[in-house]
Amino acid sequence: MKILILSITFLFLVLFPSMAQEPRLSDELVFEERVFDFGEIKEEDGLVSHEFEFRNVSQKVLSINGVTSGCGCVQFEYPKEPLRPNATGKVKVTYNPAYRPGFFSKEVVVLSNNNANYNRIWVKGTVI
Repeated sequence: MKILILSITFLFLVLFPSMAQEPRLSDELVFEERVFDFGEIKEEDGLVSHEFEFRNVSQKVLSINGVTSGCGCVQFEYPKEPLRPNATGKVKVTYNPAYRPGFFSKEVVVLSNNNANYNRIWVKGTVI
């Protein structure tokens, strides 16, 4: 019984701090631009893409853990390998205009440093 209580206490002390941390805005990955405007795009022309370039300005190795968006109309590609200090990389964001006439502005969240940090970038435009 004593071992069980000690094990549960240990897990609580180890896991609780990591669960309590909210991601915060990253100052370690710096994006060259935050918003890209496609302008007017034609629905029949299909997918449009833009690459957002960034740099690891910290003194430690960082990894991008994931990229998310609230819309299935946005897809992304990002480096899977760790980034050394001063290394650069790109996040490619692709927007699908099919059946989405009118103005759009889509936020993309880039998670890094074991999901402790994030950056926000946007693509926008008007589908005609």
